[in-house]
Amino acid sequence: MNARHKVLLPLAAIALIGFVGSSAVFAQAQPPAKPGGPVATNGPQPFKCDPTDKMFQVQNGTNDNFVGTGTADPKPHPVGIPGLNTSNIYDQTASNYHFGDSFTLPAGQITRIRLTTRLKANSGDANNDGISFSASPTFTPGHFGFALNTLVPGWGTSAPAKLFVFDFDASGAQVHVNVPGSPFSAGPPYSGAAFYADLTLNHVLHMYVQDDTSVDFIQIEGCAKPLPPKYDLVASKKHDGNVYVLNVHNAGSQIMPTGKVDVTEIVPAGLIIDSASGAPWQCPGVIFPVIGPDAFTCSYQIPPGGIAANSPLPAIILKTEGKSECPNCMRVKLFLKSMSDGVKPVEEGDMKNNASCTM
Repeated sequence: MNARHKVLLPLAAIALIGFVGSSAVFAQAQPPAKPGGPVATNGPQPFKCDPTDKMFQVQNGTNDNFVGTGTADPKPHPVGIPGLNTSNIYDQTASNYHFGDSFTLPAGQITRIRLTTRLKANSGDANNDGISFSASPTFTPGHFGFALNTLVPGWGTSAPAKLFVFDFDASGAQVHVNVPGSPFSAGPPYSGAAFYADLTLNHVLHMYVQDDTSVDFIQIEGCAKPLPPKYDLVASKKHDGNVYVLNVHNAGSQIMPTGKVDVTEIVPAGLIIDSASGAPWQCPGVIFPVIGPDAFTCSYQIPPGGIAANSPLPAIILKTEGKSECPNCMRVKLFLKSMSDGVKPVEEGDMKNNASCTM
């Protein structure tokens, strides 16, 4: 490791929480694994998601066991880890090469993550190398890592290329590590709750390897719970002569059946509503004319295809006579069978725009 790279050692040390000091700490003896620390498994189990979660997979580099080493894989993208002086050339064989790559995760609540990679020491100096992970936007506190020679004894001297599988516990304090053919003896502090909170908030996962170890490929498998829909119906009313036009616009997520949209017309004193039209709106039980002060409700049954995002519903046309003594208001509410059995209105993201008034 040459002198010009030593300025990065504090970063490497920070990235490997639980291993204090410079990169030389990777070579120090580590205490036995304690309860709550990483766990060695006999082999990775098939990766599965809960039925309600969506599985995703992202990969950079070619899983070819370093075939073509010396020429290096083409870089899939030019940037390593934001905030850290790294590059992401796979199959790189240079010494003092700080490898880092970042992966964008899908939207939603991240519920499970597995990272698989193959590493190979490219010089004896790799005996003090380490691997670390972060879910922070710029690789700031909140990350953790491992000394490679505690995962694979003899790393940097006699160890061949190895496949590493990291399963990150989402609720406890363990990182399950599988390195076929190698025992496991030590690991860093880890909070699954904090790590997964960062994954869900930032939707990014970084992997950093220092600095005489080659990376063949990185594959990330994960599960994400889809974001709940954001419903937002917007009411607007216009008045022109003896006609009032009541409009409802879906400014939020697509609304799927089964359910309905209710519009309640608040008829002020002095105003008479002679009729209401606008199929497929229906005003059951309403007998016209409606003389203010009074109120009535018209309903729109959500069709089989739902109500598309950013789309209007048919307008309701009110024909009137007289002159209102105060503002004439409308209120809109959404009812879904899947929420409160359709009895209570849905709490939308913005309830302030569910009413509109005009003179």
